[in-house]
Amino acid sequence: MTEEHKIEYVDVRDVPPGSGGSIGGPKTYSQYWSPVSQAVDNNWIVGQFQSGDTRAFMIPNDKNNRDWQDYLYWKALGNSPSPPATRTPPPPPVDLQAQIDELKAEISALKEKKGFFSRS
Repeated sequence: MTEEHKIEYVDVRDVPPGSGGSIGGPKTYSQYWSPVSQAVDNNWIVGQFQSGDTRAFMIPNDKNNRDWQDYLYWKALGNSPSPPATRTPPPPPVDLQAQIDELKAEISALKEKKGFFSRS
Protein backbone atom coordinates (compact mmCIF):
# COMPACT_ATOMS: atom_id res chain seq x y z
CA MET A 1 0.00 0.00 0.00
CA THR A 2 1.40 3.35 -0.99
CA GLU A 3 1.69 6.26 1.41
CA GLU A 4 -1.16 8.16 -0.26
CA HIS A 5 -3.63 5.27 0.25
CA LYS A 6 -3.15 4.94 4.00
CA ILE A 7 -6.06 5.93 6.21
CA GLU A 8 -5.43 7.72 9.47
CA TYR A 9 -7.96 7.01 12.20
CA VAL A 10 -8.42 9.68 14.85
CA ASP A 11 -10.38 9.45 18.07
CA VAL A 12 -12.98 12.20 17.69
CA ARG A 13 -12.72 13.00 21.40
CA ASP A 14 -9.20 14.29 20.69
CA VAL A 15 -10.34 16.66 17.92
CA PRO A 16 -11.08 20.22 19.10
CA PRO A 17 -14.24 21.95 17.83
CA GLY A 18 -13.82 23.59 14.46
CA SER A 19 -11.04 21.30 13.32
CA GLY A 20 -13.03 18.73 11.43
CA GLY A 21 -15.32 16.95 13.88
CA SER A 22 -16.22 13.33 13.55
CA ILE A 23 -16.10 13.33 9.76
CA GLY A 24 -12.80 15.20 9.61
CA GLY A 25 -11.29 17.68 7.24
CA PRO A 26 -12.14 21.26 6.36
CA LYS A 27 -15.73 21.77 5.27
CA THR A 28 -18.10 24.15 3.60
CA TYR A 29 -21.71 24.37 4.62
CA SER A 30 -24.94 25.21 2.85
CA GLN A 31 -28.56 25.44 3.81
CA TYR A 32 -30.86 22.48 3.14
CA TRP A 33 -33.71 22.90 0.69
CA SER A 34 -36.61 20.60 1.54
CA PRO A 35 -38.32 19.20 -1.55
CA VAL A 36 -41.38 18.47 0.60
CA SER A 37 -41.98 21.93 2.06
CA GLN A 38 -40.32 23.75 -0.88
CA ALA A 39 -38.43 25.92 1.61
CA VAL A 40 -35.16 26.09 3.54
CA ASP A 41 -35.28 23.60 6.43
CA ASN A 42 -33.29 24.94 9.40
CA ASN A 43 -33.37 21.56 11.14
CA TRP A 44 -30.57 20.42 8.84
CA ILE A 45 -27.39 21.81 7.33
CA VAL A 46 -25.46 20.29 4.42
CA GLY A 47 -21.72 19.84 4.88
CA GLN A 48 -19.24 19.23 2.10
CA PHE A 49 -15.50 18.69 2.03
CA GLN A 50 -13.52 21.53 0.49
CA SER A 51 -10.95 19.28 -1.12
CA GLY A 52 -13.01 18.82 -4.31
CA ASP A 53 -14.83 15.81 -2.91
CA THR A 54 -18.32 15.78 -4.41
CA ARG A 55 -19.88 13.89 -1.50
CA ALA A 56 -22.07 15.84 0.90
CA PHE A 57 -23.45 14.88 4.29
CA MET A 58 -26.50 15.95 6.24
CA ILE A 59 -26.00 17.34 9.74
CA PRO A 60 -29.03 17.44 12.04
CA ASN A 61 -29.70 20.43 14.28
CA ASP A 62 -28.71 18.54 17.43
CA LYS A 63 -26.56 20.10 20.14
CA ASN A 64 -25.09 16.65 20.94
CA ASN A 65 -23.94 16.04 17.36
CA ARG A 66 -20.22 16.70 16.97
CA ASP A 67 -20.57 17.90 13.39
CA TRP A 68 -23.34 20.31 14.42
CA GLN A 69 -21.02 21.66 17.12
CA ASP A 70 -18.32 22.16 14.47
CA TYR A 71 -20.84 23.96 12.27
CA LEU A 72 -21.81 26.29 15.14
CA TYR A 73 -18.12 26.96 15.85
CA TRP A 74 -17.56 27.73 12.15
CA LYS A 75 -20.53 30.15 12.24
CA ALA A 76 -19.19 31.77 15.43
CA LEU A 77 -16.02 32.59 13.50
CA GLY A 78 -18.15 34.85 11.28
CA ASN A 79 -18.96 32.42 8.48
CA SER A 80 -22.38 31.95 6.89
CA PRO A 81 -23.73 28.90 5.06
CA SER A 82 -24.26 29.13 1.32
CA PRO A 83 -27.81 29.19 -0.02
CA PRO A 84 -29.27 25.78 -0.85
CA ALA A 85 -27.62 24.00 -3.75
CA THR A 86 -30.85 23.30 -5.62
CA ARG A 87 -34.34 24.63 -5.57
CA THR A 88 -35.96 22.36 -8.08
CA PRO A 89 -39.63 23.16 -8.42
CA PRO A 90 -41.93 20.16 -8.37
CA PRO A 91 -43.22 18.97 -11.73
CA PRO A 92 -46.67 20.21 -12.66
CA PRO A 93 -49.49 17.86 -11.74
CA VAL A 94 -50.39 15.38 -14.45
CA ASP A 95 -54.01 14.89 -15.45
CA LEU A 96 -53.86 11.18 -16.27
CA GLN A 97 -57.53 10.91 -17.18
CA ALA A 98 -57.14 13.66 -19.77
CA GLN A 99 -54.16 11.83 -21.26
CA ILE A 100 -56.13 8.55 -21.39
CA ASP A 101 -59.08 10.26 -23.07
CA GLU A 102 -56.75 11.89 -25.60
CA LEU A 103 -55.11 8.55 -26.45
CA LYS A 104 -58.51 6.84 -26.82
CA ALA A 105 -59.60 9.59 -29.23
CA GLU A 106 -56.40 9.17 -31.26
CA ILE A 107 -56.88 5.39 -31.43
CA SER A 108 -60.50 5.81 -32.55
CA ALA A 109 -59.44 8.29 -35.23
CA LEU A 110 -56.77 5.91 -36.50
CA LYS A 111 -59.19 2.97 -36.59
CA GLU A 112 -61.71 4.99 -38.60
CA LYS A 113 -59.02 6.31 -40.94
CA LYS A 114 -57.66 2.83 -41.69
CA GLY A 115 -61.09 1.32 -41.99
CA PHE A 116 -60.80 -0.82 -38.87
CA PHE A 117 -63.75 -1.04 -36.55
CA SER A 118 -63.94 -2.73 -33.22
CA ARG A 119 -66.20 -5.82 -32.91
CA SER A 120 -67.80 -4.80 -29.64
